[in-house]
Amino acid sequence: MVRASSVVYIACRLTFAALLVAFGTWKLRKWNPGSREPREQREEGEVELIEQIVVVEEESAEAPVAVGTAARLATGSRTQTVGGSQGRDHGGGPTTLAAPAAATGPAAARGEPGATTGLHLPRRTHRRIAAPPGPYRRPWANPILWRELMTRAYGARPLIVKGCYILLFGLGMGLFFHLGQGMENPMGTGLVLIPVGLTILSLILVNAQGVTALTSERDTGALDLLLVTELTPKEFIYGKLYGILYNSKEMIALPVLTAIAMWILRLLSGENLVFFLVDFLLLCHFAAMLGLHAAITYTSSRTAVANSLGTIFFLMVGILLCSFLIVLSDREFGRQLLSFMIFIGAGSVALFGSLGAKNPSQAIALVALLTPFWTFYCIISLVNGDLMAAFLVSAGVYGFAILAMLVPAVGDFDIALGRTSAIQG
Repeated sequence: MVRASSVVYIACRLTFAALLVAFGTWKLRKWNPGSREPREQREEGEVELIEQIVVVEEESAEAPVAVGTAARLATGSRTQTVGGSQGRDHGGGPTTLAAPAAATGPAAARGEPGATTGLHLPRRTHRRIAAPPGPYRRPWANPILWRELMTRAYGARPLIVKGCYILLFGLGMGLFFHLGQGMENPMGTGLVLIPVGLTILSLILVNAQGVTALTSERDTGALDLLLVTELTPKEFIYGKLYGILYNSKEMIALPVLTAIAMWILRLLSGENLVFFLVDFLLLCHFAAMLGLHAAITYTSSRTAVANSLGTIFFLMVGILLCSFLIVLSDREFGRQLLSFMIFIGAGSVALFGSLGAKNPSQAIALVALLTPFWTFYCIISLVNGDLMAAFLVSAGVYGFAILAMLVPAVGDFDIALGRTSAIQG
């Protein structure tokens, strides 16, 4: 048995559906006009001109012009026969075809149509209504840099990543200052791992932004369009490089502001502040350039991201953990020397294979060989308090690494991206 409430519900739904269909049918012509009904609005006061075919005398036509698809213009003649046939009127004379001066005669000036034989050829007088052009932005001399700085070229995903990073950074530094209350020098305790870890996270995010800045354009096909333009390698590489740093400004600004705050709170000396700022900004350029180098070297986006992030993890996280284990072992370093040399040596070989996969060079080989060892030396120097040595070595090694990747990217840009080959020059 069907309940009465169900019957009422079905009846209400069917009635509502019928009313909706009837309303849609009634408004169909208004919402979707027919093909013969023009969508444009006709300008008020505009007079529709009609071309007509009339019979005139030879003497009344000063400069007769034939009208119609069947008429052919005979230069220098006052009369013209229709379709090439010798048509005759009732009097035996030829029938002429001419057009009155409808657009210049007095009848047209008064808006009155002239004599007609009944054949009307209406002229379309509708004017298409278009929206006024909106304001447009003018790009800079370097359009790549303008796009990176003045547009949201990467959508909303970077905003989500930045929001999560700001939240995590705030929680981490809040925990650091909370646990460091009452301590004379919290930077000399295990709490220092919190700001160090957040700084390394900043470098990883800068590197991720760098590699995706180029792989995203390759995946969407925009890179192929850029390669056929007149952009120079310097405009492209430097525009991308500083665009990456600008889009990662939150990851760069927060560690810098935190270091300045620690200097104000006397948790960090002025000399150490200068060392940190110079080294950190240099490492940010290295991370961004490493991402661009990996994106140029590998055509597959996944391979480029894996090699770039793997390199930054090895240099920043892997060697740091290795150094931490060596420090914990204290006097047992001799027992771990073999495993340490294997780890660093294997990492150097893998680093050369990653950086020099497409365009190997002696500079890339030196970077792959020296960077892991000197990074380990810098970490040990920081632990022992020799800040000047760590600053000089890190600035020299990573500055050379930036140049080793930047110079081929600018000089061999066409070969690296496949615009031309080494044989073609």
